[in-house]
Amino acid sequence: MRFLLYNVRYGTGSGGRWHLPWGGYPNIIPDLASCYFYLRSTADEVPAAMRRHFADIARGAALMTGTRLELENIVIFLVHLSLSFRTRHHQLNDLFTMVRKVGKPCIVAGDFNAFWGDREIRLFLAATRLVSVFPFGQPTFPSWKPRRQLDFILHSPEIEITNFQLPRVEYSDHLPLVCDFDIN
Repeated sequence: MRFLLYNVRYGTGSGGRWHLPWGGYPNIIPDLASCYFYLRSTADEVPAAMRRHFADIARGAALMTGTRLELENIVIFLVHLSLSFRTRHHQLNDLFTMVRKVGKPCIVAGDFNAFWGDREIRLFLAATRLVSVFPFGQPTFPSWKPRRQLDFILHSPEIEITNFQLPRVEYSDHLPLVCDFDIN
């Protein structure tokens, strides 16, 4: 299965050329969405499930909260955590409670706004037993000159990552994260 995480919050472009929903610039992203998350699979139930949950995903991202997508053999939590350190840690605590209750493999992915990188999420990882798809310290923000790792894809040990890519594209201020995986 392929998972693509791409935060295109409020606009696209690079450098000083952004398409933003204010200042007379056209809003090229639907008003409901601040992030897009895509999951591609050959399984018939995945596209239908994604359509049912797309509005919740967009709403959850806009509220900087998590959105849960449950399929037959996996649960996916999509997050866009707060810019505030204190609020972010309250959100991680809530996310820990949700992940702990899942009885199947899971992925937790999104913009963690972890300005201190993996140091901010180490306790969360230890408590949930989740692991990162790619090495810590790999910056994802800003896309034109990455210096900070804000975006993560975390997964249960039962999930085997078969490929990971961090494409260098500048359609957003965040780089996209792409991973292929199998569930054992």
